[in-house]
Amino acid sequence: MKGATGITVFAPDGYNTDYTLDDVNSPFPKPYFYAAPGAIQDQERLLVKYPALIPPGVIDGKEIPMTPWPLLAFNRDGKPLDTAQYEKGRLTGEGPYRLVKPQRDVAGDASKPGRPDRSVKSKAYGDG
Repeated sequence: MKGATGITVFAPDGYNTDYTLDDVNSPFPKPYFYAAPGAIQDQERLLVKYPALIPPGVIDGKEIPMTPWPLLAFNRDGKPLDTAQYEKGRLTGEGPYRLVKPQRDVAGDASKPGRPDRSVKSKAYGDG
């Protein structure tokens, strides 16, 4: 759109965040790969399930060699995402679209995209 300076992403629960055009048109800083967050013992709390084969050049504790970009997802495993709804104080579903953004340091600049989807006041899980 001519004259646009950025975008605002809204969620059904009222959460929203702004991104400048530079935020969405530029790659993110390269993140670091952690093979297994050592502080998380409960398998139910693990957020990442790694593939059997990790791509070449991806090494525990080192910068990931690929260039990270934000993505707008509409499918998971080839099926459309469930439409999100805010019901009785709870968010259900995750679609029809979901913003997938590369993460940065948990103490990163809250005004910039890429920070983890949890508060800096959240419990530390040993994941970078």
